[in-house]
Amino acid sequence: MKNNKREHGFQKNIGLLLALLAIIISAIISVMLFVHSQWEQEYRQKQLSTLDHIDFSIGNLIKTTRNRLDILIGQYTVAYLLDVNTSEKLAERQKIVQNYFSGDSIVGTVVLFSCRDGRSYTNNQFISSQDFITALQLNTSNIKHLFESEQKPYEFIGISPRESSSAFSKIEKFCMVVPCFNWDDDSIIGFIMVAFDRNMFRNTTGISRLDGNSEFAMINYRNEHFVETRGMFLPEVIQYSTLQYGLNGQYSLSANRDKIQLYSGQEQPEQFKNILVNLEPEYRFFEQQGSTTVLFLGIIAGVLLLFLITSYLKKSHSILLTQKILEDRQDRMLTRSLLSNSESLENKVAKQMLNMRSLEEKMDRRLADLRQSVLTGLLLGSMEPYQKAQNEDIGLKFPLQNCTVVTFSTLNLDKVVQKLKGRMQDEQKLLVFVINNIISEYRHCAVLLHKDDIIAIIGHKSVIGAENHSIAQIADIIISVCKKELGIQLLAGIGRNADDESQIHSSYQESLFALEQSSALSKTVLSYNDALKLTVSDQNYAQLIVMQYQLISACKTEEWVEVVRLFAMISGQVLDEGVADISILKIQLTECMNAIAQQVQQNRSFFDDDVQQLNDMIFRTVEANSKNQLKQATDDFIEYFKNCTQHIKEKESLEFVSKVQRIIEEQYSNQDMSVAFIAEILNTNVKTLSAAYKQKTGKGLLDVIHTKRIQVAKDLLMQSDKSIIEISASTGYDNVNTFIRVFKRYCGTTPGKFREMNK
Repeated sequence: MKNNKREHGFQKNIGLLLALLAIIISAIISVMLFVHSQWEQEYRQKQLSTLDHIDFSIGNLIKTTRNRLDILIGQYTVAYLLDVNTSEKLAERQKIVQNYFSGDSIVGTVVLFSCRDGRSYTNNQFISSQDFITALQLNTSNIKHLFESEQKPYEFIGISPRESSSAFSKIEKFCMVVPCFNWDDDSIIGFIMVAFDRNMFRNTTGISRLDGNSEFAMINYRNEHFVETRGMFLPEVIQYSTLQYGLNGQYSLSANRDKIQLYSGQEQPEQFKNILVNLEPEYRFFEQQGSTTVLFLGIIAGVLLLFLITSYLKKSHSILLTQKILEDRQDRMLTRSLLSNSESLENKVAKQMLNMRSLEEKMDRRLADLRQSVLTGLLLGSMEPYQKAQNEDIGLKFPLQNCTVVTFSTLNLDKVVQKLKGRMQDEQKLLVFVINNIISEYRHCAVLLHKDDIIAIIGHKSVIGAENHSIAQIADIIISVCKKELGIQLLAGIGRNADDESQIHSSYQESLFALEQSSALSKTVLSYNDALKLTVSDQNYAQLIVMQYQLISACKTEEWVEVVRLFAMISGQVLDEGVADISILKIQLTECMNAIAQQVQQNRSFFDDDVQQLNDMIFRTVEANSKNQLKQATDDFIEYFKNCTQHIKEKESLEFVSKVQRIIEEQYSNQDMSVAFIAEILNTNVKTLSAAYKQKTGKGLLDVIHTKRIQVAKDLLMQSDKSIIEISASTGYDNVNTFIRVFKRYCGTTPGKFREMNK
């Protein structure tokens, strides 16, 4: 009994302390409200003359937040922000933001979210904004809507700060969330948050910085992060803006989809009058004359709180006894209920997981179809699918710049399929399956197109796998694996490197041409398989075919040094294999020589006599009657072709020097003329240009530029009456002091003294 009395006395003391604390807090709040009302009066007078924004009083905003202001703020504010499109208005907005943060105010932000960086929490696949909105709509019974709007489809699904475990209650407590809106390209969602406490934004999302951004997370039905994404605040659009609202009897607003307009007096449109009349504040909470009332109400609130706490403590003892009895009974009932409902709960969870998995599979299929459509369009020369999906992440694992297209075909796939009858009926599916598995370890490669018995892959210039491999090396690996493991004889054609997505079609066309050349060559060689009787080993034969493909590709890209090297290797391997039939050797060698001669004939850098000489040497190869004659003919072909390529190098060198000299002659008076200026015209970089010019002429390019300008300046000093300043400008020097310094370095004297000595 004594213990109960002691406990009851202790509870009464705690109650008195809580009551005292409540009174102190009420007094502090009242003083703060009193000070704030003083500032509010001065601030309202200052803002009445500002027409660049629209503001609602704090009291009115609190009063009408949950009914009519949802449409007005949600749509008109977005329209208003869309009109901020010049640097002058942006600078003005920054000044307003700085003024608003000088004291407490209502602030807000427009937040846009792009889901291109969003990832599913299950399979790490990319999804679009509409996809994860659809996914979250499956769990509407478990997601608390922060805001309800009659303006469909603007509906806020559910979003929370990343750090918050009870995000919805915290957001609802400190701010209002205006309905979400979708951008036209369906890749961005956005919403407006308006807080009654500016510190909420400052501490949570970093809104005090104009370049700040914040991380948010969409949560799933299990309260786990479903999609993590970053809000982007870019001043030049509307991704970041700080707003201040207020309304008085003099101004009203009108808005359409593109901009907002401010009207004064009776100029406002008829359709907005009723809205604005309804929004007129009925009670101004922060008027200066109401501050005493605020203080009085705070004291009354504290007294009432003290009375309620005291009454509660008197009854607490009896309530505690009753609670102990009820708790035991409730525990038994809860346990019984959980046991009876556990099976149905598991079924619900299982169904939900199946629905999520089905949705993810649909999203994966949609993404794969979209990716195939876009990349197939680029291969076939259609940019329309790519442009439509440009703002959507199609799940491609490598950029579409510096890519190369490789096409594959086969000569004996039908025979292989016959051997595998019953396991794979579709020839193309078999080949696609094989190639897909070979390149699966390479992140920067993908099978894109298979039609007309041709399969195309596209890969980035630097393909990264377990080891570094080039596109050509991957093609060789595919050919080798298909030959060794499945007996499939593949042909490959490699296109030229595509600098951007618009050149992928050209790379595809070039790869088809190279594939056609390889096919013609290989069919001729394979027709003599019976005669060869496997005298050439399988390994060497595969290497020979690969080198022939590489030779044709090098001819196409005019890499003449590589052409010489490959042809020398091919001829050496063919002649050293011990094949007795001379006709087989001649066919293999003349096919390669014809491919070289055809490309030389199309290249204007070669002389007509060179083409004729190469054709004569091919004829000598055909007429050869022994291996020695064949070897001599191929050696002569290689030596002559080396000389031809050397002449081309010299010719290109002369053309390069002549082109640089012509630019200097035409542009020496241009003040922008420099080594970098010339490099930009020639589409190269400064280092490469300077090194190439130095190697070919033995002179520095900058020295040649100054020499030309000083020579012209000397002629003008001797033959004209122009001033030194005029001569400096006419020779490309924008600073006369620089001109005098350079002139003295090259001539040993100043321009003035030079004129005196030579005039």
